[in-house]
Amino acid sequence: MAKQYDVIVIGAGPGGMASALYASRANLSVLLLDRGIYGGQMNNTAAIENYPGFSSVLGPDLAKDMYDGATQFGAEYAYGNVQGIEDQARLRSSPPILKLTKQRRLS
Repeated sequence: MAKQYDVIVIGAGPGGMASALYASRANLSVLLLDRGIYGGQMNNTAAIENYPGFSSVLGPDLAKDMYDGATQFGAEYAYGNVQGIEDQARLRSSPPILKLTKQRRLS
């Protein structure tokens, strides 16, 4: 049987990592899922300026710091492409099912 999560965050950019951080801090089991490396476009940005708490920071460094924060309370990260989400609302006791292709866990 596949592992079940309380929260699956699709997209590991800044918003997704913040969501994973707060959900895992609330003692929910969290999967942070993206088709590429965490951080999104931050990894393609040399310098990010005027970001809260930083006057200037390298994009990949900020992405790594945000990833560390998102996973410190137990959120898991995996690579995968979402094919679809099957809503099982008619069953009320079952959560939606996320269908993936090529899921890999980051070690």
